Amino acid sequence: MRRHVCCRCPTTPRPCSNASRSASARRAGPHGAAVVRKPYGYNLNCEQLRPGVVPQAAAAVANAQLLGVNPSALAATCVVESGCQNVSGSGTVAGAFQMTASTYTAMINAAVAQNPSLASQIVPGLAGQMDPATESIAASEYLLQANQYLQGQGIANPTVLDVRSYYNFGPSAGAAIANATDGQTMASLLANLSPSQLTANGITSGETVGQWRASVAAKIGNAASQSVLT
Repeated sequence: MRRHVCCRCPTTPRPCSNASRSASARRAGPHGAAVVRKPYGYNLNCEQLRPGVVPQAAAAVANAQLLGVNPSALAATCVVESGCQNVSGSGTVAGAFQMTASTYTAMINAAVAQNPSLASQIVPGLAGQMDPATESIAASEYLLQANQYLQGQGIANPTVLDVRSYYNFGPSAGAAIANATDGQTMASLLANLSPSQLTANGITSGETVGQWRASVAAKIGNAASQSVLT
């Protein structure tokens, strides 16, 4: 039986993510560069994330598994980044996994170097950003590297929630947040972002790491506590 993309779905679908964004948001993208996100809204459930329902979902699952990444980690990234919609952001940000062109290129090259069999499955060049199956390879590689980086920062078995901060805010800030206590404030760990950028990222004044973690977990359900790697 094929593994579901996001969470383990019961016969009657339950919410896997239930969130929306009503305005363009400025966020720190991969490697910490602040970029403007295209507005979107979504109300997804597990049933909608079954392979064959979301375009190219089955291919994305297979790609994640080829790189040793838990498909739930990949799906959670898709849900938080774009609501699993294949959209363009500002600048070079694009695709269901909302990667910048430079990060996408670096990750797709690293993935193919690690597993040459993937080369035949990708859409060449930056056009691959807007091909969900191709970008899923780059996103899986980025999650793999996030896992390795966090392990080097003292987190023995990073969870999907742990790597979320890495994917959103870059390696240094991501590791700081992953290692932080619930009572620390997000602003103290994201000193490189201005108050307006924090607000645009949905981080309120005085918001704690614990509150941020809870908000992310509410979007991705039981994927939050799952390991990044299979």
